[in-house]
Amino acid sequence: MNRFFLSWDKPACRAVAERLLSLGNDFHRHLVLVPTRESGRQLREFLASISRTQAIFAPQVIPADQFPRMEEKEETASALEELAGWLLALGNSPHRLYPRLFPHTMPEDFSSMVEMAGSLQNLRHAMANQGVSCIMAHHASAGRDERWTDMDRLEEQCTQQLERWKLESRTAMKAEAPPRLLNSLRETGGNIILACAAEVPPPLRHALRHAESNGVPVQIWIHAPEEEAAFFDSWGCPLPEEWSRRPIQIRDGQIRMTANPARLAEETCRIIARTAEG
Repeated sequence: MNRFFLSWDKPACRAVAERLLSLGNDFHRHLVLVPTRESGRQLREFLASISRTQAIFAPQVIPADQFPRMEEKEETASALEELAGWLLALGNSPHRLYPRLFPHTMPEDFSSMVEMAGSLQNLRHAMANQGVSCIMAHHASAGRDERWTDMDRLEEQCTQQLERWKLESRTAMKAEAPPRLLNSLRETGGNIILACAAEVPPPLRHALRHAESNGVPVQIWIHAPEEEAAFFDSWGCPLPEEWSRRPIQIRDGQIRMTANPARLAEETCRIIARTAEG
């Protein structure tokens, strides 16, 4: 995977947009992975504003965490079907079935149970996006947090329910690059560009390695100058152990003392206004 360093003297979205436009008229062939939906929206806006003099075909831009899940199989449960699986797994009395997860009696009306099922579903998706299982979380707590064993048992009940419906849990999907997308990128000669991602969780790393092993080059664009290369890993993520030792030069004249938050806000606005004038 090739790393490319952008300067940090301009916003990341503008730096990425300018770099894309410098690739020539065929940059639309590439797939650009960005940290968030909002950054993707801003990138498309920058591309449109920078290239006002000519029409362009923008590349496909998606949040990086969606990349391994772009092409779901037919048997993959929908979000609603998965929610139903969690709801049935909770049963009628979850505080009796999973006493460590629900140590106290909870409301058992339908709306409360649906809300709880939705919260558990969201939690597992957030964990899956980071490549973390309930067993891993249990081990990380050195066995002191027994809630994870109940959570693992609850998830297994949900999975079994979905299997009875001949459906597959979304959190059980393999972290691989989407096959149809890989074929398209190979045919057009496009690359996958991971742009300015400060964190690349294990599932995304696995999917990007899978893409490169299947003939699609992966580029890592880093929002920093090349002389800072030693402070980033091979995925473009800042190295905490390096940055924590780096001194930040602050002059006494840069420090402002204020009496309360209102005065602090006023002083901040004055500083920003003077900077904007210059």
